[in-house]
Amino acid sequence: MRDARVVGHDLGTAVAFQYAAQFPEDTELLGYLDLPLPGPASPRPSSGTTSALAAGGSGIPRV
Repeated sequence: MRDARVVGHDLGTAVAFQYAAQFPEDTELLGYLDLPLPGPASPRPSSGTTSALAAGGSGIPRV
């Protein structure tokens, strides 16, 4: 394929980046939407954490 315009969405962005990296001479344009950020998922705050934040605390639960 020549002069491909590659677009990735969400996790498909990884596929689009991989294609563009593997075939740079065939890729005319690379676009992406809603790129997921790498890293660990943040746990949902518990009601205690939310209350601590509302009270001006750090939101970090004490162990």
